[in-house]
Amino acid sequence: MKDTFLAALGEAFDPRPFHDTILGIGAVPLTTLEEHMDRYVAEALAKTNGQ
Repeated sequence: MKDTFLAALGEAFDPRPFHDTILGIGAVPLTTLEEHMDRYVAEALAKTNGQ
């Protein structure tokens, strides 16, 4: 999963908030985790593009 988001975010990828987000979600089904992480990428890209 990390490689997918690293590819999507490029240099904007920061492992600390990525891992914090995953750990903060807790024990959920993989599909739920993927949905949350897709939103994480969208928000990170929006912040990067908004700068």
